[in-house]
Parts: sequence; C-alpha cells; structure tokens
Amino acid sequence: MVTVDPLSGFDTMNTAMPCGSIFGVSRPSSDRDGSSSPRQLVAGYILYASATIMVITFGDGVYSFTLDVPSGEFVLGNTQLRIPARGQCYSVNERGYGQWPPGMQSYIQTIVQGNGQTQKPYSSRNSTSVVADFHRMLVQGGVFLNPGHHVPLMHVSMPLSLLTEQAGGKATDGNMRLLDHKCDRLDRCVPSFLGSIDDMAELSTYLQQPYQAPPISTMGM
Repeated sequence: MVTVDPLSGFDTMNTAMPCGSIFGVSRPSSDRDGSSSPRQLVAGYILYASATIMVITFGDGVYSFTLDVPSGEFVLGNTQLRIPARGQCYSVNERGYGQWPPGMQSYIQTIVQGNGQTQKPYSSRNSTSVVADFHRMLVQGGVFLNPGHHVPLMHVSMPLSLLTEQAGGKATDGNMRLLDHKCDRLDRCVPSFLGSIDDMAELSTYLQQPYQAPPISTMGM
C-alpha cells in the first residue's frame, strides 16, 4: 500500500516558505477487530527549498539525495544519515500551549531556559512546514512535536517515524511507539513526538502516563 501527502506545507507557499511531499510503502495485515497492523517498509520525503532534496529509507538506514538540475538526476549526498543524540532546537506549533498537559508545558519551559550548566537553552524553530521542520531535526537533532490528535497516522506519522528510527532517533505518540499503532481508518490522526534519542528520553520524564492529548480544536500543525 502506497501513501502520499503530496504537498505538505502548501499553505505557506504564498510566503515563499519551503514545502515538501511525504510518501511511504507499507504492508497491511487485517486483524480480527477489523483494524490493520501496517508494517512500514519504505518511507521518504522530498523537500522543495533552496535545493530539492529527497530523503529515503528502505529499512536499512537513511539516504539523502540532492537534485542536480542540469542533469535532472538525484545525486547521492549522504549515506547512513544519523540524528545527533541531542540537539539545540525544538519545533512545535505553540498556538495551543494553554491547553497542553502540564508536563508538556513544563518540558518546553525547561528546554527554553536550559539548566545553566551543561545544557544550553533551546531555540524554537517552527515554520509550520512539516517536511522542512522535520528535515532540520533529522540533520541537526532536537525534537519535532505535535501534541494533539491532528497528525495523519498513515500519511505522515508512520513514514516520518520509520525515518526517525532508521536514523537513530525515537518516535512515539506520548505513550507507545508510533510504528506499533494499528489503523482502523485511513484518516486516523495521532499525537506525534519525534527526535534525538537523548531529547526524547528527557521528554518522556515530563509526559504523564497515560499521555492525554489536548482537544483537537486548540491545536494546529
């Protein structure tokens, strides 16, 4: 089964912001309750920015290609791309901050302030373009956060989760591994937390279990 988010971030194009396409290939298997337990086999995205970059995994590492315009070919630029164990940036739409669970609010306050000794304050980097913000996290480390039930599981969360894990990071919904989710309908949406392994370990200590996502109406991508 092939899933495609054809133009993620299209609503930012009128301000010349980067956008991208997300794609994935999965093998679904039907469960007795009528849901599906998809196994993500291939995942990738194409980033349309100052350069056109394709990042892809077949389950054996993450590879980055850059479009060479004169030849029209994608040239391999980075093999076995790895997310740094810790970054210095976070990406999240903070419009619904007041409705977030207290643990989520405390986590953001903590990383913004830093601990004054070994951990520097984090910077917010959120363009509302999913592919652009995720690509920054993949290359530089940090966390890519969507606390509400508004991220499409099959079209966005699972492909980006496979890329994250194959690059040495971690991807959860606040409670469980995103790639372990079942899908009872194609438009199912979930919270998504993806990022550097050490940053995600720190985040998990702030999220009260079970994680309760804020109301959908207060959130944005």
